[in-house]
Amino acid sequence: MSATGEHQSLDRVLVADGDTSRTAVSLLEITTLPRPYGPEWGPYGSDRVPGWLTARTLWQMDTLGVREAHIAVLAQGIEPREYHLTWDKAHAEDLRGKARIRGRRTYRLAPD
Repeated sequence: MSATGEHQSLDRVLVADGDTSRTAVSLLEITTLPRPYGPEWGPYGSDRVPGWLTARTLWQMDTLGVREAHIAVLAQGIEPREYHLTWDKAHAEDLRGKARIRGRRTYRLAPD
């Protein structure tokens, strides 16, 4: 958990080569897909990834205070792609607001 109380689950934190303080400069998010890439996926090297992955990665960036992320994706175990996201302050603030709202809700199990 970060100093601000946010939770994250990181794959890797990247540091600058030779940085003995090991200060995070970016992060690496790794995921797999059981199906081929759909239309929500941009071309290799772009920043166009599905909303769920953008939100997850941006939350991690916000928690760590880094401004870039590299995303490695493997679809159906045969087609690797790499994507790159940069910091989006407005989107991060929107995610924080939604997390605060969701934190106030009460959840109940559905009746059997």
